[in-house]
Amino acid sequence: NNMEDSLELPKIKVASNNTMSFYIVGIPLTNEDICDSILIKPIKMRKNINKIPYEDIVTCNNNKVFGVKNKCKEYNNIRICSRRNLIDISNTTCVPRLLRSEPAECTIINNQ
Repeated sequence: NNMEDSLELPKIKVASNNTMSFYIVGIPLTNEDICDSILIKPIKMRKNINKIPYEDIVTCNNNKVFGVKNKCKEYNNIRICSRRNLIDISNTTCVPRLLRSEPAECTIINNQ
């Protein structure tokens, strides 16, 4: 089962020249951060709604908060996101503060 699991996430590419074929296996590198995924859905209140740039959020044990640009790979309840796919929003004034139950400064738009 571990062998099957290990083959699920790598990217495999094949290249060739006139005499040889090459198999290129890209195995994702991971770090030790323990992260949680959060889906944020803003709700309308009195014709207004918070403008949330990323609804898919990843929070990590190092107090980092990331917005997810594109869907990450998932297998057996493990989610692996490319660093290029994560936008650090830890120092912004809306989502991180909302997650810490602190007063937040979010952009509010009229959503009639």
